[in-house]
Amino acid sequence: MVDGLTCGDVISGGIEAVAAATRQSETGDLVRLRGAWIVVTPAWAIEMRRRAWAPLRGSDSREIQELARDMREGRWLPTGEALVFDECGCLLNGRKRLRACEIAGRPFVTYCVWGVRAKVLDTINTQQSRDLGDALRIRGHEDRDQRTLSTVLQLLWRLRSGTFDGGPMASDMELLGLLDAHPGILESLVFAGAKIRIPRLGPFAAMHFLLSQVNQKTADAFFAALCQDAAGVRGQVTGTQRARLSEDHPAFMVNSRILRSRALGERMVPIETSATIVLGWNHFVTGRLPKSYTWQRGEAFPAIEEWRDSNRLVDDADLPASTPAGAREPLEQAAALQVTKPMVIAGAARPAGGATALCVPGSPNFGADEAAVWHAAFPDAVVPVAVLMMIDREVAQALRARNENNRNLRVVAKERYRRDILAGDFESLNGETIKIAKDGRLLDGQHRVEAIIEADRRLPFLVMQGLDANVFQVLDRGRRRAFSEIAAAEGVSSAVTVASAVRMLWFLQQWERDQTAVRRLKDYQPSNRELAETFAAHPEIATATRLNYALRPLLAPSAATVLEYLIVRDDAAKGSEFLKKLSLGDELAANNPILVVRNLLFELQLEKDRAPRTARKTAKDSPLLRAEARYPLEYRQLGLALRAYGFWKAGKTATKRSLRWLGTASERFPTLEDEEPMLPLGSEEAAETVLV
Repeated sequence: MVDGLTCGDVISGGIEAVAAATRQSETGDLVRLRGAWIVVTPAWAIEMRRRAWAPLRGSDSREIQELARDMREGRWLPTGEALVFDECGCLLNGRKRLRACEIAGRPFVTYCVWGVRAKVLDTINTQQSRDLGDALRIRGHEDRDQRTLSTVLQLLWRLRSGTFDGGPMASDMELLGLLDAHPGILESLVFAGAKIRIPRLGPFAAMHFLLSQVNQKTADAFFAALCQDAAGVRGQVTGTQRARLSEDHPAFMVNSRILRSRALGERMVPIETSATIVLGWNHFVTGRLPKSYTWQRGEAFPAIEEWRDSNRLVDDADLPASTPAGAREPLEQAAALQVTKPMVIAGAARPAGGATALCVPGSPNFGADEAAVWHAAFPDAVVPVAVLMMIDREVAQALRARNENNRNLRVVAKERYRRDILAGDFESLNGETIKIAKDGRLLDGQHRVEAIIEADRRLPFLVMQGLDANVFQVLDRGRRRAFSEIAAAEGVSSAVTVASAVRMLWFLQQWERDQTAVRRLKDYQPSNRELAETFAAHPEIATATRLNYALRPLLAPSAATVLEYLIVRDDAAKGSEFLKKLSLGDELAANNPILVVRNLLFELQLEKDRAPRTARKTAKDSPLLRAEARYPLEYRQLGLALRAYGFWKAGKTATKRSLRWLGTASERFPTLEDEEPMLPLGSEEAAETVLV
């Protein structure tokens, strides 16, 4: 039986790896990693959530609702992602899955690991979560726009019955099922991508497929007219002879409505564009002009002319359902299932044990519901096996050779792991598994594998072998664990602000060591372990949030926190006086550095607020936004404030010209001692246009 504290068999493997996974607790007891595949019941899920390291925020989030629907409707797959407990029974990882089980009211199968050290909490779930685009890429759609295909699938799911479904968004499994049922969606995407058109690619492709299901011939004519009119619009711009369609043509009206929205700076979301196309379709089919070509969220979605029930993209009967009661097998047959032998790869060892006992937490008997869920999870009676193994560069290279059709490697994540490994801070036995399919393909763990290769170290890992290759569709669906969550669990108030401030402080330390080490912030991110070390070295930063509200019009909360911490630590009296004058701005001379920097900070914020969305993406029209190629706004705010403090502390006057700091890659980050211009100055006019 399972009580949540001790369960399962001791996880076996290579001698060295097993030894590395064995340790003594504070009471002197020998602690070994134990693991088992179990069937989690809703009652046990509720009990285990009470033992979690911290309460779950957003316990009814979209992500959890998706997991719950997959469990309820029989789409859940055993991925090898473990529920992780420490030796005292505290739940370290798995809160969302347990909450989803509670909502679904259905049991699910998962692997559990007991005996992990509690201090490794900050190393769990640090990788960015996978999205639908990753699953599509792994399926071999790497040549297509993954984000656009995701948009197309979500739109078609919303409109699968011919009317707009305003309920929860579809889960990744539901969208992949839709694509499997209708491979012609890809043909519509290719068609749309090759045409001259006014609507954006996603809604254009989605509506082309949907309306083609209604009447293929009419849809071909309608979309040909849309493209012909779009070619006329391009002809007007380029000066060619191609003309638009007549003003009373539905295609002309659809394109004009979208163009007018863009000219006014309005952003039409995909469903609005889809509704506009449907209005044009109805006009095209019936010849009746609609009252308006404008549709807004909250209004009834326009009914599609000639739509029939047979056009439904997804039937309720097509959705995966739980196993019917008559098909459930008794306990004796389920308990007789044998665990498959692990596949042998370089450096791995066969486990000494035989079959793993089937565990049903919180229930004295293995009932029909649990048996049905177990058989649905392992229909071929082959259960994956977890083994402990040492992975060095040679083994990692063998795993990398089988890394086929995985998601794109994220260099930032790999570098975090590599730095932690070289610093001796990497916790490889934190309950997270490296996942290998039945055919030997690496499903999950490529960033750890690459980090091992580059660091050239040898570490023990928990490897899950023999998984179904389809589990990649639901791997790593949770949001990565942020340092702010860890700080909040330790009782830090304003944890999000403090965590952002600690991150800024960590970057400042890197620049202090080597100004050329970090060219772009997004390419160099700290691990949770590095942030924890920075916070431990500067615990007083948690109390430097007192003036955040007063400084909010000028500084982001994280920038205000770091500024207060640095200057008060430099000189408590002068730092407090500077912050007070900066927040109030009263009775300051025109050349006082505090007044000058206040004006600069106001102008920074105004320029950010009025920058159009396209400029934020292209950064072509703004010196501020060009500077953000290296430094985000909060870093620029902090840099200017630190320069002003240096001038003010030294008793110097200032102008915009002398305080300027563009934050480009050629400039170092300001310090508390800055009293001089940071770059040779150009003309007065050029200097004054930098931030105005």
